[in-house]
Amino acid sequence: MNKTKRLTLYLINFLIQLICLSRSLAELDNKKSGDIRIKDLKQAVEMAIELSPEVDSILKAARISELKEKNAFAEFLPSLDLTATHGYRDYTSQSSWYSDFKLSMTENLYDNGVSLTNYKVAGLLKKQAELEKQFKINKICFEIAYKYLEYSLKKKVYDIQEKQHELFNKQYNSVSNDFHNGMKTKRDYLRFKTQLSRSEILLLNAKNDIERIKLELINLIGVKTFSQEKINIEPLKIDDYSDLVSNANLQFNIEEHYYFKKSKIIKEINGEKINLTNRKLLPEWNLSAGINYTSSNYFKTGQSFADNDELGWDTFLTVKFNFLDWGTRSRNTDIANYEYKIQENVVSSELLGITTELESLKINYSEEQQNLKMTKSLFNLEKDNFDLIQRDYFNGKIQYLDLITGMNYLTDAEIKYYSTVTSLLQLNFKILHNQGRLYDVIRQ
Repeated sequence: MNKTKRLTLYLINFLIQLICLSRSLAELDNKKSGDIRIKDLKQAVEMAIELSPEVDSILKAARISELKEKNAFAEFLPSLDLTATHGYRDYTSQSSWYSDFKLSMTENLYDNGVSLTNYKVAGLLKKQAELEKQFKINKICFEIAYKYLEYSLKKKVYDIQEKQHELFNKQYNSVSNDFHNGMKTKRDYLRFKTQLSRSEILLLNAKNDIERIKLELINLIGVKTFSQEKINIEPLKIDDYSDLVSNANLQFNIEEHYYFKKSKIIKEINGEKINLTNRKLLPEWNLSAGINYTSSNYFKTGQSFADNDELGWDTFLTVKFNFLDWGTRSRNTDIANYEYKIQENVVSSELLGITTELESLKINYSEEQQNLKMTKSLFNLEKDNFDLIQRDYFNGKIQYLDLITGMNYLTDAEIKYYSTVTSLLQLNFKILHNQGRLYDVIRQ
């Protein structure tokens, strides 16, 4: 009994190891093939954040602003410098060997507000870079979401047209057989053959559109090291986003918008620069202090390092005022003020444009919602109508041409419905992008 039990356990263990080995080999094979599978919008965005050169540049720019702020803060701290010079020189009255050592700590206690202003500006630039990072990531998310929805719609349209094409092809084969058997006229045969050819052309164009948009989407995501054939993108299920369409938040707080926050930061930066320019019209004050330790002539002179060493400190107050610069400082002040006003005008124009765009978004969204109700109602009516036509056709009450006409109407209504849903979703993503919430919504 024990032997049987041990043998059973051994077989179970062997099977488990065999399964694990087969999975490992399958994973290894997938890695070798280099295939990439993008299954949803969230994964596409995550890949873009990881792979896109544009995102990488954004993150590095934000990091640069952090480093610059640290450099600006370091200007307030004392500086410690060590200088040591040793060498040989040809002098008749002195030793030919030269040596000098100096260790100094200096601190600029006041530099007419330049360091303080630079630190404030660096902090504002860091804040602006962080804001820019959030905005551009949201923008990339919007571009990917917009293109992904377009890709999904094209795939949906292709599936609808393919289903229609199958029906056309089935009937064409039937009519073709009847024609060759003398049961159908050449006119009927040519009519169905022409219809089938149109359907094939539509399918070919739809397939080309899918490949073109797929390539654009791949470029947006940043997956450029793989061939297009090895990247599989699953279309979004448009119906799954119905809650996003029905529960859209159309409220905008302009003070939370990227351009408003950016304009506020730019105004503060320009204000600091103007203050610094205005200070140059007044006497410039500079207060510094330092501690120095020096020693010299200790190398091959018979003297020790401590024989000629010195320790001292100093502090200096420097006042500088230019009495004649031919109006340069005054003109620089005017230039700074004019640049400030120009920047204010640019910002005001941007905010006006954004306000107009947000209002247009509300109008467009309301129109598309009304359009959705009508296209959905039409789609449902055409489905019911086509069910009746099919029933009558199979019962021999109507001709196949009526079935084809009903099928065309149903296909057209279905495409219009999904096109409207896609348009609403794209508008919704644009609204979320303007609200600065798109990246967070996609990641949920």
